[in-house]
Amino acid sequence: MTKYCVYEFRGNGFVYFGASINPESRKKQHLSAKSYSASSMFAYLNKYGRDSFLFKVLFEFDDPESMRDKERELIKNEKVDSLINKRSGGEWFRKAKTMSCKKLMNFSDGMICSIQDYADKHHEGNFNLAVRTLVKKGLSNE
Repeated sequence: MTKYCVYEFRGNGFVYFGASINPESRKKQHLSAKSYSASSMFAYLNKYGRDSFLFKVLFEFDDPESMRDKERELIKNEKVDSLINKRSGGEWFRKAKTMSCKKLMNFSDGMICSIQDYADKHHEGNFNLAVRTLVKKGLSNE
């Protein structure tokens, strides 16, 4: 069964919250980012060093909505001056739900999370590109 996880990077008085069904893979993506667009933590990791931030899975859920709600709650409740996140959390999911490919294919929430993880791993987080690639490989909502 898929576990939907909320994690944090914390160090030097700063914190970043994230959500993923594969937190270890997501951790590696953050730590290997080569530009700000690949991870909002990029500047902090470069300034303070990757070893100065500790990674921890905070919560595990059985559904993606609970995961996203918890991520948004943590971001909302954190002190602004210590928060690395630039968005309220779950932005990629809200964007995906409004995309034409989502409307056309009527993906489930779990499928969207899986596609985003694929996008994070293979396409630097580009959800649109991941969907196009997967459709070419035969992905459908059936």
